[in-house]
Amino acid sequence: MKIENTNLRSFFTENKEDFSFYLTNVRGIGEAKQHDYLNALEKKLIGIKSTNELKSHLSQAYTDPYARALKNLFNYMEYKEIEEFNGISIERWRKAIKLRRSGIREIYISDNELKEAYQSINEEVRPLFKVLVYSGARLTQAIAGMKRLKEGVTKGDIYRIPINSISKGKKKAYWLYLPSSFLNELKSCNGINGDMRKKIKYGRVSASTIRKWNLNFLIENGIPESVADFIQGRASVTVGSSHYLAKTNQADLFYSKIIPKLLNILS
Repeated sequence: MKIENTNLRSFFTENKEDFSFYLTNVRGIGEAKQHDYLNALEKKLIGIKSTNELKSHLSQAYTDPYARALKNLFNYMEYKEIEEFNGISIERWRKAIKLRRSGIREIYISDNELKEAYQSINEEVRPLFKVLVYSGARLTQAIAGMKRLKEGVTKGDIYRIPINSISKGKKKAYWLYLPSSFLNELKSCNGINGDMRKKIKYGRVSASTIRKWNLNFLIENGIPESVADFIQGRASVTVGSSHYLAKTNQADLFYSKIIPKLLNILS
């Protein structure tokens, strides 16, 4: 679907009630935070028609609740299967909003740190380490996927394992994405025992920092943020079937393109 000849203020006003329902029932956002988001949009949002106008506007009107409210407004558009707004993709609209870092310290590891960690950990946990690097999955989902290896589907150079039944929380993981060439090595894995979180940790490298690294890798190699989120298991719990199929097809297409470079990371 494409929305033409309108502006963000008009769209928000016309869809405010449904957007509020989405925040509560799809995103699971609490009443207080939802009030902050809606209040920020009511007070600050103007008749913006392009991403350039949005960037200029945010340079003056930025607050964290407002920027996050706008991000959620574009997530809502995507949920409603709107692909373009005024001729500009929803992905480009979302990228125009740059969230400013809070005081929370984020850890971002380098390719060299990742490779050093892989070479330094025990061989028994290297298959799991690779699953984390290749999929960007949460540790619990990576382990669950390895245990369900036979349930996977091969599509060209992709092997994806269904993990929707073990996915919990407000974000849904549908597939564990892996290169199909990695399958034989994975089949020879002797199982998973003990505290894997401790066993794969080396220096600043951990399950959580590998996940951050993977997301950066996907985006830096041309995968749209919304597709990268789907690959990593950040889809909305109530995503529609047509949207799910479209995202799976997109994820297959983009993931297959980055497999050669991804396989080369640990070599």
